[in-house]
Amino acid sequence: MARRMWPVVLLLMPVLCRAEDRPACWLVVGDKGRVTALARDGAQALVEGGFDVASAALGRSPKVVIVYPRALKGSSEVGVVNELVDEGAGLVVVYSLASDLRLPTDRLLSPWHVRLRAASLINADITLEDHPITAGIEGLFVWRVGATLADTDPLIRQGDNVIAGVSTRGGNRLVALPLDAVVPGQQGDEIPWPNLRLLVQAAHWAARTEPPARTALPALSAAALDSPALPSEAPQGRGEYRRLAYLDLDAEDENWPAIREAVEAILKATGLEADDVRVRSGRDGEAGGEETPEPRSLPLVRSLKDNPALVVLGSCRAFDDTEVVALGAFVRAGGALLVLPRATHLSNMRLVDVNAVLTEFGMAASLGRGDGTPEFASSSLTQDLGKVGKLTTGILLVGYRGVDLVTCAGYPLVRADETGIGRIAVADPLPLLSTHVDADTAAAWSNLIGRLVVWLTQGMQIKAD
Repeated sequence: MARRMWPVVLLLMPVLCRAEDRPACWLVVGDKGRVTALARDGAQALVEGGFDVASAALGRSPKVVIVYPRALKGSSEVGVVNELVDEGAGLVVVYSLASDLRLPTDRLLSPWHVRLRAASLINADITLEDHPITAGIEGLFVWRVGATLADTDPLIRQGDNVIAGVSTRGGNRLVALPLDAVVPGQQGDEIPWPNLRLLVQAAHWAARTEPPARTALPALSAAALDSPALPSEAPQGRGEYRRLAYLDLDAEDENWPAIREAVEAILKATGLEADDVRVRSGRDGEAGGEETPEPRSLPLVRSLKDNPALVVLGSCRAFDDTEVVALGAFVRAGGALLVLPRATHLSNMRLVDVNAVLTEFGMAASLGRGDGTPEFASSSLTQDLGKVGKLTTGILLVGYRGVDLVTCAGYPLVRADETGIGRIAVADPLPLLSTHVDADTAAAWSNLIGRLVVWLTQGMQIKAD
C-alpha cells in the first residue's frame, strides 16, 4: 500500500536534520490554529529530545507518530496511521473535544478500545500519575479539560477526570494527551517547558526508545529555573495614545459601583480621563438586540478605534470572540489592559466570561482563595505601599504567563506581564473597598493599583484630546 506523506510535515520541517541513528518521528498536526505552535516548538523539542522529525519527508518508517486528528483528511489517512501502528510504530494522539474531530479521534482510539467522552469538571487540580512519561515534570500547566478517557491507564487526572492516558495493544503503545496539556496558550505563544517535556517523554515511551543522556532542551530547562521578573524599562515603540482610560465595569451588584468609583479616583490621580465602553443592555451588560452583531459594532471593537491608553475590564459581561481578538491585537501592538475579576459562587459564570479574555494572555481567574495576610514580591511596584492587613476570600490566578506580585493563602491575586510591546495586569479589586478590608489596607491597595496603571502605560506617547 502506498503511504501518503502529509504535506504539513514537508512544509513545517524543512530545516530539521536527518540523523540515521535517531528514532524517526512523524509529526502530523496540521498548519492552522494553536497546533502551529506544536509544529514549531514541538518539532524543535522532539529534535533536541533525540528524534529525527524529518523522516516522513525522507521516507523512513517512524518509530512514533504524533497526530492531531484535524490533520487527517478522511478515513484513508486514519488507515495509514493504523497501518503504521500495526507495523510497530507507537502512537501519540493529541485530542480536543471539537465536534468536527470526534469521528477521526474515535477512529484512532477505537482499535485500542479507548473511549473519549465529554465530562463535567468541578475540581481543576492536576495530578500526575507515577509513570516514565511524567517523570521529572514539575509546573505542568493545563487549562480546564471537560473530558475523560475510559478504558485506559491514567496518566494525568484533572479533578476526577482522566484527561491523559496510556494503553498497550500487543507490542504497541498509545498515549492520549489533551491539546490543552500540550499547547495551553494561543497560536503565537511559546509552549511552556514542562508541557514540551511531557510531549517528548510521551513520544519516547510510545516509541519504546530512551531520551538522550543529556536532558532534552537544556536551554529551556535552564531558563525555566530563573524566576521571572517584570521589565523595569518601558517597551520601545509603543506609539501614541489618547489620555483616555476606557472602563468596561458596567454592573450594579456585587460592589461594582463602589469598585468603579475607586478605579475612577485612581485614574484621576494618575492623569488619565475615564470614560465608559458603551455596552447595550443584556445579561450582565453584554451586547444585546442583535443575534449576530456586526464585528465593528461590538463594544470593545468600537472603543479600541479611539486609541485609549488603557482599557479596564471587570468580570461584568460576556465578551464576543471578535472583541477578544481585537483586545489581544491592541495589547501586543503597545496598548495597556487592566483586568479586575470579581465574582461569588452565585455568579461564577462571570469568571468564565472574563476568562475568555484572560486566556488570550495565558492566564485565568478562579474562585477558591482563602483569606489571610498577603505576601508581596520584591518589586518597585510593591515597596512601601503602607500598612496592609488581612484580606478576605476572593479570586486566585492561574496560568503560565506573567509575574505574581501579590499572593495570599498560597495563591496569586495580582499578576502582570509584558506581551509584545504592550502590557497587561490582573488584580483582585475587592481590597479597594474599606467595606471588605480595613481602611489602611484599602489605601495601600489603591496605591498598588495606581502604580500598576503607571507601569502599564509606561513608554506611551500620550496626547490630550
